[in-house]
Amino acid sequence: LFMYAIYYSTVRFCLEWLRVEYWTIAGFPTACWISLITIIASISIMIYRRRRLHRPIAVDPATDSGEDVAKPSNDEEEDDTSDEA
Repeated sequence: LFMYAIYYSTVRFCLEWLRVEYWTIAGFPTACWISLITIIASISIMIYRRRRLHRPIAVDPATDSGEDVAKPSNDEEEDDTSDEA
């Protein structure tokens, strides 16, 4: 989805300069401003999502393994106690 937004905005940015009459903001076509904002936002979101997915995994020094050692949530702890009874 974001790759499409980047592609579309890039093509729109380039083609906007071929138009004879266009609205401008600060001497720059409005469609080009919107295209630049879309490109920057899409790239930023893609970078954010990629970094969020590739977080380092916590290592438990006792076992020295690369497994995720996150503590279970409260719901999981309650389920464990009900199994023991």
